[in-house]
Amino acid sequence: MNRLTFSLALTGVLFASGCDCSGPTTPRSCTSADDCEAGERCVDGVCVGVGDGGEEDSGPPDEMCVDADGDGHSAISEDCARGDDCDDTNHSVRPGAAEACGDGVDNDCDGTVDEPDCDCRRGDRVVCYSGPAGTATVGVCRNGVAVCAEPGMVGECRGEALPGDETCDGTDEDCDGTVDEGLRNACGECGDEPVELCGNELDDDCDGLTDEDCECDYRCECATGTSCVCEPPTNQPCYEGPFGTGGTGVCAGGRRDCIADAATGENRWGTCDGQTLPGAECAGGAADGVDDDCDGRIDE
Repeated sequence: MNRLTFSLALTGVLFASGCDCSGPTTPRSCTSADDCEAGERCVDGVCVGVGDGGEEDSGPPDEMCVDADGDGHSAISEDCARGDDCDDTNHSVRPGAAEACGDGVDNDCDGTVDEPDCDCRRGDRVVCYSGPAGTATVGVCRNGVAVCAEPGMVGECRGEALPGDETCDGTDEDCDGTVDEGLRNACGECGDEPVELCGNELDDDCDGLTDEDCECDYRCECATGTSCVCEPPTNQPCYEGPFGTGGTGVCAGGRRDCIADAATGENRWGTCDGQTLPGAECAGGAADGVDDDCDGRIDE
């Protein structure tokens, strides 16, 4: 057999035996299964082949770590030390993924949802809020809108309403879930407490006492220099709930008008209109996030 015939025969043997003469290959790096070839998975940043049994053929599997969505990151678990995928059911959610604006999802598993440097396109409008956490949509506080000026760069947050100093006006300016806290008087009204009036058998100053410190009897026969009779069309604050409940929770005072009593020909104070008195807590059996019985506690 000459040399040429021997060489051709040897070549045929090598091809017939499936000999791979290319030598060892360098493992392909990856961040997800999309970076790997068919029949491979991304495990610990490297593309590995999958055998007929469904297990990686690069070594024994780590049975305690699970990568359900095949993105190369195992689910966070006490049994898997390397688990770092905050949502192992979503292939697009994993450490190192691009943060998408306005989807309400922590795409890159860094603990922050829709952070300011998230991936947005020029002209995209995204919801924004720069106030303290938990205050948006509470009281007067409202979210704003920001426009993406450059890819990944969110512009100024416009139209947002942030917490301010609380004033006595029936609104929650500091966005803490409480209205006019510490600012209303004992009658549940803004401003100074009204003065006790003699002889009307009413607790005008909401201190739990009726006609205290007055020198007059039930007929309103007052001592010299005092005034017991009201004059229409005057009105004054009033509150007829238990002492100490005015201005707490939903409880608030109303107002009453001085009216002329046609039957007696005298003037007198009318009913207390517009007041809110304590009610049953969790009326209807469901928590409502409101202090209905005005004891300073919510849904107890």
